[in-house]
Amino acid sequence: MNLIDRLCNLPNNASVNLSPSDRMTLECHYVHDLFPADVSRVKVVFLLESPHICEICHDHPLADKSGTKVAEFLLSKNLISETDARDSNSVPVPIGCLVKDESIPWIALMNVSELPLQKESYCVPHCIYSEQLDCLREEMEEIRKNLHRYYPIKKPFSRSTDLRRNIYKMIVSDLKCRIEFITSISRERPMFVPCDYVARNSLCSVQKNGVDLCHTKATVYHPGRSFWNRSKFGQLACELRSRIQQIQV
Repeated sequence: MNLIDRLCNLPNNASVNLSPSDRMTLECHYVHDLFPADVSRVKVVFLLESPHICEICHDHPLADKSGTKVAEFLLSKNLISETDARDSNSVPVPIGCLVKDESIPWIALMNVSELPLQKESYCVPHCIYSEQLDCLREEMEEIRKNLHRYYPIKKPFSRSTDLRRNIYKMIVSDLKCRIEFITSISRERPMFVPCDYVARNSLCSVQKNGVDLCHTKATVYHPGRSFWNRSKFGQLACELRSRIQQIQV
């Protein structure tokens, strides 16, 4: 059961009553996690917020400039090689493309929600956006804004509507299942790198649901922000290097 299935089966008292047409529209915006062929080799999982427009077009996470920043950061810290990080014209390649091409078999990329949380990302041509979908888009946007305000959130959505609480519950349940999948297959517990408050707060919610996982202690911003080029990410580099050294080649 994926996130779309969960949203289509919300409790009757808190449902958006999605139609088959609505489901087809959501499937056009759905972006799966990106794992290497051999999931057991994964040591590091970058956890992002949700798909953005470019990721929907490429059908995988970190396919745009944000992905390029992650690749350049790893390259600058000697965590990946020049051969891996650049194409034949020496142009930096987004990390999502590198993982998809199996250039870096120890990294996986995930989003908290495999459906966009940002309302503006629902813009696939020829898709029909019904009144019910508009309602869902508004609720997803409010969830994103709530999670993005600060960290940690002790009681998320305590003053929100039943619908909003139930949607977030479904997002966390879906994330929990996907995390349990990768942690059960990986040879060792992978290290999660939650990027920004949405990812950090959602990861905390998963942990509160009984999932034991390993994550970075460094505060990591979304790679779409300029902070990824600053020296304060030295702690992240140290944590990643320590984890990478444990890889069994």
